[in-house]
Amino acid sequence: MSHTLSLRSASEQLERVLQVLDAHSDPEVRRVTRTAVSLLVDLYGTGLARMVEVAREQNADALVDRFGRDPLVGPLLAVRGDHPHGVDRRIAQALDDVRPTLAAQACHVRVNSIDGPSLRVTLTHEPGTCGSTVTAARQAIETAVLDLVPELTSITFEDRAVQTSAVIPLDGLRRGGMALSGAASEARP
Repeated sequence: MSHTLSLRSASEQLERVLQVLDAHSDPEVRRVTRTAVSLLVDLYGTGLARMVEVAREQNADALVDRFGRDPLVGPLLAVRGDHPHGVDRRIAQALDDVRPTLAAQACHVRVNSIDGPSLRVTLTHEPGTCGSTVTAARQAIETAVLDLVPELTSITFEDRAVQTSAVIPLDGLRRGGMALSGAASEARP
């Protein structure tokens, strides 16, 4: 089953709808609407937490793990503080998920620190990497991490251009060296 809705996109949509309702002229309509939304959130959150509890009671650790890794259920559990996996583990999972994309852009990411709701990472890339590539890498990291770890409120990047050394096979140096020697001797008077 494919889920196109993420916690972040649903939250953004809900916030826009609530802003429209908050502009309603009748304060009672605004109060009742907020109360209804709050009750629904509590009901569904409590139900999700109970599902994890029941799975644990049945020693269904694989199912609890799957709830935690699910892209929709996991963040909902995290928002309520009921996620079965710690923040460190979820950050590591998010970064592991995005590393192939980063590697294709010659970028790499490393966690520097986690301080409450703030994450600091180092994004390394080749010198001269296009700014749009670095921006795309940052966005990929932000999306991956914030989708799995909604408790985070900020990600701070330290960009670092690092020259990677090219490995040239010894045979290539010998062939190149002989060709250069020959070319150089032919060019001499």
